[in-house]
Amino acid sequence: MPWNDRATIFLRKNALQAEIDAAAEVSFRFGVKCVEELYTQQPPKNAAGSWNCVEYRALEGFVLAVSPFNFTAISGNLPGVPSIVGNTVVWKPSPAATYSNYLIYQILAEADVPPSVIQCIPGHFQKSSHPQLCCAPPHRQHVYNQEPMERHRRKSGQVKRYPRIVGETEGKNFRVIYKSAEIRNAVLQIIRMPILNVSISQSSFNLDTSGVAGFFGGDEAISAMATVHLYRGRRWLGWYNSPGSYIVAKKFGQLANSRFWDGLFPGPNLTPAEVFGLDGKTGPRYWGVLSGTDMACGHLAYLVVQKTEEVEEVVELGGRETIPQTVTILDVGDVILKHTDQAPMMSVHHALLAAIPITINLATCVLCAASGDWLAFALILLGVISGGTSCFVIGSAQLDFLAGVKEPSPGTPPADGILLMRNNVVIVRGAEKDINPITKGKFVLRMHGGPEYRRIGLCSLLLLAQFLLQLLFMPQASTFGQIMFISSVAASWAYNSFLSSLEQEKIQVDLLWKALGNPQLLKFGLKSRAAQAVFACLVLSNGIQRPSVDFKPKKVLHRFISNDTRVWDVWRDKVAEQLENNKAEKSFKLSSDDLRGFGDHERALLASLLRDAEDTYGGYQEQVHKIKDNSHISEKQVTRPDSVV
Repeated sequence: MPWNDRATIFLRKNALQAEIDAAAEVSFRFGVKCVEELYTQQPPKNAAGSWNCVEYRALEGFVLAVSPFNFTAISGNLPGVPSIVGNTVVWKPSPAATYSNYLIYQILAEADVPPSVIQCIPGHFQKSSHPQLCCAPPHRQHVYNQEPMERHRRKSGQVKRYPRIVGETEGKNFRVIYKSAEIRNAVLQIIRMPILNVSISQSSFNLDTSGVAGFFGGDEAISAMATVHLYRGRRWLGWYNSPGSYIVAKKFGQLANSRFWDGLFPGPNLTPAEVFGLDGKTGPRYWGVLSGTDMACGHLAYLVVQKTEEVEEVVELGGRETIPQTVTILDVGDVILKHTDQAPMMSVHHALLAAIPITINLATCVLCAASGDWLAFALILLGVISGGTSCFVIGSAQLDFLAGVKEPSPGTPPADGILLMRNNVVIVRGAEKDINPITKGKFVLRMHGGPEYRRIGLCSLLLLAQFLLQLLFMPQASTFGQIMFISSVAASWAYNSFLSSLEQEKIQVDLLWKALGNPQLLKFGLKSRAAQAVFACLVLSNGIQRPSVDFKPKKVLHRFISNDTRVWDVWRDKVAEQLENNKAEKSFKLSSDDLRGFGDHERALLASLLRDAEDTYGGYQEQVHKIKDNSHISEKQVTRPDSVV
């Protein structure tokens, strides 16, 4: 029988029946309409003299329709629609709705639906449906709102997999999450779906961006917050709805140091300076040529190295070229590091740029209020308040220097030493109390309430509340309110990105250099590691005269070049011998006795290395006036032992 003939049976209603059905209950017209739309999908083209059409055959076997107790319309449609397309249906109504379901069955029988097409079998599910479950495969069972039935089927082993055609099962459907999905966001969306699934504004369009705004832009927000200590007045300019509130709240929560905050925000308890990029960088190794100190340096030594990279070479000394090297000389004066008020003021254009996101956020609040969307107004305003409050609290910290050992023991030798890197070295000269800020000092942020930092913990709670409230309630705002929310977040993210692009390390270098008294730097280019070692010895020895009996040129040379071959041992002995004598003229040539036992290739290598040393000494003599001018503080402020003649 064609499907449209079967459909006419289900459409046999008088005016009274149609009016009753139209209220809320059984309406077979909807099923007929769906089947009609299905059959309209026919091949678009046909060959000449032929007509191709698609007819859908019924399923083999039967359809088991298990209807619920609480929705009479489903009780009629569940067995009715499959029968319209030619299927035989075994109808198992819910025991709690047997009468209404059987009444529908009688109405269908009166409308000439054959008794064998829809067979109604009331009764308890486990007893009446056991034979059908054993016979019917899962793809022929039409189920709606029957989670207990599915639980029984799986427990009894009657099915091995979930049916492919299944309706709502009390909100306990399986959820498939692809392996590339963001698990945290997926969990949050699953939790939120059953709670807030109706738009307050009755809008059919939902941007649903609040979850993204809570995570997106967190790194930029933290980097932007780091500038609050590097510019005076920056702490007053954080009043905007910044994205990444969850990431920022988690980072701030880890600053609060107590059992409560550690439980709420697990993770390492970093110092404020480390969180905002004022500490934590690994500096080069420092080796004191007189004291023998060998230690790894921290953030301030790292900044010193960054400063030396900005300096251009004064001159490049001649000699055999292998791998280019540099030697930078830094003479430190009488340093007294204390609380710094030397942070620069924000420039006018920086302040004007800060006014852009603040103005946009306030404008979006006003527009939401004018449109009557008070929910979007409140959520944007919450972001503005939490961002501004956090910026003010964090910006109230005082940026200080921790200088290390302030007063060394009396008689401590000068702390002249070397900051060692791969191809470049920095020679620092000065008293130990002046070198300590570089080798052992660091930036610190002194905040009220340390070490627990409860104010920062409260700010993290405020940011966390912003994240949760915007996540749950922003999708309930109107479409216009959601667009305003996106606009505020976009403007805030753009400004945070601008602040993140600022050269924060350069500002830190400038602050450090002002605190050190703006010392001068001299940078020399060398063409080999051997030349670099000799030049460093000459600079540290301060010319021909040795400044201290503790200065051992051979030890310095071995520090630069630790090879233990016979050629290098002889080279170090010869160079150290010449650097330790008091003669102005140096001879780096070896006698025949010195070369006894060496092969031709070893003699050639040794002669080449000694020529490098001789060329380096000649270049040093030409530049010695610049080096001495740069070391004016050595005689005035650094007490050195008497020279050995």
